[in-house]
Amino acid sequence: MPEFKKMWAQESYSFDGKFFSMPERNVLPKTYTKPHPPMWVAAGNPGTFEKAGKLGLGILCFGISS
Repeated sequence: MPEFKKMWAQESYSFDGKFFSMPERNVLPKTYTKPHPPMWVAAGNPGTFEKAGKLGLGILCFGISS
């Protein structure tokens, strides 16, 4: 998630990491809101809820009932 914030904020973005890399480019579209729009993650188990909380993300959850 930190990389999305950088892509939206920087005119020129590049990344070379363990799981993905991207050569320098201008990632479009940029966001209109500052600093960026709210970011959310879908969650269905306690571990995902915890990770979302640590990252400061909103949660979209679902429940199953019988």
